[in-house]
Order: sequence, then structure tokens, then C-alpha cells
Amino acid sequence: MKIRAIGVAAGAWLAGMAQAQINVEGFLSGDNQFDAFSGTSSGTTTHLGGLDDWNHVLSFNTVVSTNGYLYVAVSDYGDVVALGGYISTNGGVSYDAILPGAGWESYNAGPNNFMHPDRATIDTYIAAANAASSGGGNGWVESTAGTASVSFGLPIDYNGMPVLGSIWDPRAGVNDTVVFRLQIVPTPHSVAPILAGVIAISRRRREQ
Repeated sequence: MKIRAIGVAAGAWLAGMAQAQINVEGFLSGDNQFDAFSGTSSGTTTHLGGLDDWNHVLSFNTVVSTNGYLYVAVSDYGDVVALGGYISTNGGVSYDAILPGAGWESYNAGPNNFMHPDRATIDTYIAAANAASSGGGNGWVESTAGTASVSFGLPIDYNGMPVLGSIWDPRAGVNDTVVFRLQIVPTPHSVAPILAGVIAISRRRREQ
């Protein structure tokens, strides 16, 4: 009964963790201008910062609800296209480079007329992407490689970490605005210690 009680309590605690918040850190750059937000599937909630110069890197540290989202809206002007950087979803234990195949999706909002969109406009883009995706249209798609390189659309490094590449929307080109999103989920680094602790407690109870 004691072991079962521990299992039930641990299951309830892990279920609660599924609704918990995750510490997210990041280093971002965008060609040419960008703004980053945390949010939900339906839109942005918190502005994390933005820059108008791809030579510089935005660093942020925030808390996002499990299964929430990071959004980055990038407006390009000219030759190359890129969103680059690193994201950590385990409080800086490890970082994932922003590259194709890393879980990022994108939506091409179209020509920006050399205007950087405000937050309300970005939320309309997110709503349009959601509606198009649910209706089978051209909504969110997996992001592909950007065309920028170091010192040509990308900075020289990200807080000492190397530049490994970038992403863009496969339907977009120069002078477009692209909204990127990444769903935030727990990493093995955060789950493994929890499971190990539950197993250790169960073993001690069985041995008593």
C-alpha cells in the first residue's frame, strides 16, 4: 500500500508538472528586424525584446507554460534572410541551435512594405496562420534553411556559441515578414531527475 501510494502521488505530481512552467533562455538574431514573444497557440502574451540590427544578439530569460510557444516575427529588407540563434528549455543546461529540423514552424505574412509590424499585427498573422492550417491552406510549415552567413545577415557568434546556420520560410523571400514559432515542451534533462527520485523513493520503501 505504501508503494502504491507513492506511485499515485508521484503520478499526480508528474501530471502537475505537465502543467508547470519551463525556464526558457535564448540568444536571437534576425535579418533585418525582429521581435520575440512568449505566448499560447492563439497569440502572443509577453514581449521578450527585439532588435533592428542583425549584427547584435538579443538575449532573454523567461518562463513559458508547458506546451506554450515562443514566437519571433522577422522582417527582411534586401539580400539575405535569416532567423538564427540558440534556445534552452532547461534553464541553460543545454542549448539547441535554431536550424532546420529543430522544431520551428513558420508562416509567411508576405511583403512588409518596409514596415516592421507591431504586436497587434503579429497576432493577426498568427490567427491567419492558425486558420489556414486548420482549413488545409498555407498556414504553419516546417522552417527551412536561411541564406545568411556570418557577417552577412548573421552575427559573429551567440554569447560565445558558434553560428551554425539559420532558418527561413520556404515560401518567403526578401522584403517579406515571417512569423516563426516553437512549442515549448519539457526536455529529458528536466524529466530524468524527477523519475530517478521517484524510483529511489520506491526502492527505499520496498526495502523497509
